[in-house]
Amino acid sequence: MTNLPLPPLTRRVVLGAGVLAATGLALGPAPAFATSAGTVLPLVDPLPAGAPDRSTFAPDEQIMGTYLVLVAPLANSIVDDDPERYGWMEDGWWRTPVEPFNARIMEHVATLAWFHATERPWNPYRGDAKLLARLDAALGFYLGLQHDDGAWPEYSWTEHGLAPTSFGTVALSATLRDLRSAGVLPERQAEIETALRKAASWLVDLTRPHWRTPTPYTNQVIAGLAGVSDAAIVLDDPAIAAPLNDRLEFLWQHSHAPAGHTLEPLGYDFGYTFTVALPDFADVALKTDSPVPLRFAEALADFYQYAVVWEPDGTGGLHYSGLCVRNGAADQRPTIADTADRSSLGRVFLDRVPALAAFHPTAAEKDAERSAWAASAEPVPVPAKGNTSPRTWMHVPRSPEGPTADQRAAAIARWRTVAEDAFTELRFGEPSLGQHYLFVRRPGYYLGALHGNRVSGYSRQRFGNGLLWHPAAGTLLWSVNDWAQASWTSRLTAAPDQPASHSAYGSLPATYHDGTDPAAPAIPAEQLTGHAGVFTAAAAATSSSGDPAFRSATTFWPDGIVQQLTAGGEAEQAVPLVLRPDDRVAFADGTPYVFGSSVGRTAGGLRVVRGEVTLWLTWDADRPVTLAPTTQQLLGGTRTQHVLKIIHPGSLRLEATLSEQPVDPARPYTVAAELTGRRLAVHVLNQADRAADILIAADGIEEEWQRGVGAGRGVYRLIDLPAGTEPPKLVTVAHRVGRLTSTSQVRLR
Repeated sequence: MTNLPLPPLTRRVVLGAGVLAATGLALGPAPAFATSAGTVLPLVDPLPAGAPDRSTFAPDEQIMGTYLVLVAPLANSIVDDDPERYGWMEDGWWRTPVEPFNARIMEHVATLAWFHATERPWNPYRGDAKLLARLDAALGFYLGLQHDDGAWPEYSWTEHGLAPTSFGTVALSATLRDLRSAGVLPERQAEIETALRKAASWLVDLTRPHWRTPTPYTNQVIAGLAGVSDAAIVLDDPAIAAPLNDRLEFLWQHSHAPAGHTLEPLGYDFGYTFTVALPDFADVALKTDSPVPLRFAEALADFYQYAVVWEPDGTGGLHYSGLCVRNGAADQRPTIADTADRSSLGRVFLDRVPALAAFHPTAAEKDAERSAWAASAEPVPVPAKGNTSPRTWMHVPRSPEGPTADQRAAAIARWRTVAEDAFTELRFGEPSLGQHYLFVRRPGYYLGALHGNRVSGYSRQRFGNGLLWHPAAGTLLWSVNDWAQASWTSRLTAAPDQPASHSAYGSLPATYHDGTDPAAPAIPAEQLTGHAGVFTAAAAATSSSGDPAFRSATTFWPDGIVQQLTAGGEAEQAVPLVLRPDDRVAFADGTPYVFGSSVGRTAGGLRVVRGEVTLWLTWDADRPVTLAPTTQQLLGGTRTQHVLKIIHPGSLRLEATLSEQPVDPARPYTVAAELTGRRLAVHVLNQADRAADILIAADGIEEEWQRGVGAGRGVYRLIDLPAGTEPPKLVTVAHRVGRLTSTSQVRLR
């Protein structure tokens, strides 16, 4: 095999001519869909009118219909009229950059080989000599890209890339299998065998950069190990697979964060874990006796229960996008259509990791979808360029059935945010980054936050608070890791509106404190998990100039949070809301907000009513605000992200309270009270449309009226009970507006 960056003219032309002579093909004019002139290799015939017949496909092979209509366009994109690019798939059907050095483009040799080799009543390309000639040219080009050490490039001629080598080894193993079954291209078979042996050796070589520690890009490494297992099988050489168990254990030790997620590259990413890594872990689990793939599946499922929240109306789940290093992965609804079901092989783990059933379509849903596909009179569409991953057809026909509807519902019911109403969980990311994932569940809400240092070279994670959910209302505040959309962030108004000027877009280390502000006693991070009661997370970010421009202290109360924000000058605080068209939204003065509109005004708060739940957002004074939608549509358009922006002079107190108590004119306030050990936390929210006086009383505490509490604002008291006194069993609250006073008692649990 040559190792030159540009394929040698004579070798490729001679090989192409040799195939033509061997198959007896003659050159002809270029038919429709031609992407090269057909001057050396005849073009593959398009499917006849009306083909394929959907009803002739077995249900689990319907996915092949999508690739069947791709065969001719794909094969005819193979260059035959340019000696320097002879054999290259030039039309961008798979992967970018669309450059001859990108070996990933060539993974579709596996697709062409399958259709040439496989007998099916609907496959007219079985044994097609024109297809074989073009496949042979493509293989020559593809194999010519391999470096002497076994690696392939992706982004430059000289790159020795992990991804193209990993996924390429899978593709070439499948190609060799099908060439052998068809008994064709024996010389190419020998070349592929040599290439696979070199690639497998490179992939398991611990001296290579992809095995550095911590080991990044788990999805690419496990794809490589899947390729090694495939190569060992197709070459019938167990020695190739001998290092697999050791490398899997190494991967567990060095590419697995304490939080439970894999490293993509050094942080969390749902897209690469669920749709890329997990299917390959499943593939490897089917071919080895290693317990490591199952360990990864269990750990990921455990982490997902904090990163995904389920909407109580049954529309699906929302993923805490701001945690992700690379992909947004917003909506979480089972992918039913085979053409989009990139996670299908992950169902291998369902028996052992039932929590994963939350993400997969039921067997009944899949059957219904396939029945509808077979009955449709519409032509099978050619897939969009770039959306033709060979992994999809390789995985779907081999994938187990999905769960039952009851199994999926049971998986969601066991989700910790659903099954429990109070916990504090701090998970640690890759230690070298000091990332903390803070998940706080209280009776009135669930909040997620990310603190720590950014992954170098990756700017998509969003630090600070990023998710607020209620078990009856669903998601109300949500950050997305996309600059074009919104996150929960602060920005100096004098700074340019660029990522570097936002608090959420840079590193944000945090400390934790047993009280209502950063002056309270520190709680070591390793002791925060399991902490009950009120505490504060304090974080500081720097501006692009390196100055400590932003500070935040978030205090967690039973029914909401208080966030104290400071900046080095006039600042804009963005709060990303998730709104439904049927939400009743109004500013604190009662002025309603029309869903989807863009408004600016002066206000001291905002109220969102969804069903029986009210979210009160209030701040310390009337300030200039704007509220407008983004283009982020969620869960089939049932929700739209909106952004509330509050301008403040450099200090802002923001309260977010969730209440399931409807506003009652006779009792216009809500009370949340919690006794933790000998500490009593009480929050009273004034729901009246004007200021009120509020009194909190209980045995062992000093009574004190708080006067002039504004509409939508609260009174917070955190009381350490005197030693030797009995903890109170009841808290009494008095609420007075003018001459009207109402009282109530709350029993402490």
